[in-house]
This record gives sequence, structure tokens and C-alpha cells, in this order.
Amino acid sequence: MEPAAHLAQVLGSRAQAISATVIDAEYAERPELWARFGEEGRARALEDAAFHVRFLCTALSMGLPDLFADYLGWLAPLLAHRGIGPDVLRRHLELLGEAIEANVEHGVAAAALEVLRHGVAALQPGGRRDA
Repeated sequence: MEPAAHLAQVLGSRAQAISATVIDAEYAERPELWARFGEEGRARALEDAAFHVRFLCTALSMGLPDLFADYLGWLAPLLAHRGIGPDVLRRHLELLGEAIEANVEHGVAAAALEVLRHGVAALQPGGRRDA
């Protein structure tokens, strides 16, 4: 297996492509997003998705999956306060996993998905909430 820092670097180099794949899929699944947010909203969603990927890269690089879980634990209530419910976040994270698989080699994807799944599991009822 490759060192975590290299895996994170490879993942980070594909952050824009991964983010675009996620947001394209979200807008395709939910065309009402165009009417509600338009192109400016899509641009902001791309920025947010890239930030999620960068945070995932940091957790991967440091070998700290709990770091990503803590990030999601912070993100979920922030989004809820803005009217974005847990189902939307959950679907976004599913699409993020699919985009990672589609945009990076298997070894990198496997390592990133392990961290991603750890974070998603912490969001579930009964998941890790000790932060």
C-alpha cells in the first residue's frame, strides 16, 4: 500500500473533477436546484464539494479518519440550520464516494472510501458523537 500522504496528494489532485462529478449528479437528480439556486448556486456547491474533498484528503494524509467524522459532525448541523437536511447530506456523500471511485485509481479510492465510510457511519444514529 502507498503512504497515506501520497494517496491524499493523488486524491487532492483530482478534487475539482470529483467535485464536478458530484454536483453534476446532484443537479441531474434534482433539476429543481437550477431553478432555486441557478449557476451561482452551482458554483458555490462546487466550492463546497471541493472543500469536502480537501478535508477528506487531510484526514487521509494524517491517518485520522476521526478527523473527517468530526468534520461531518460539524457540517451536518450547520447544513440543517440552512435548511439542508440529513437526507441531502447523506446522498451527497454517497455521490462523493461514487465520484471518487470514478475519478481515481483503485488503491487511492479504496483508502479514501474507508475514511469517507467512517465519517458517514459516525453520522448514523448511535454513531460516534464524542466530539
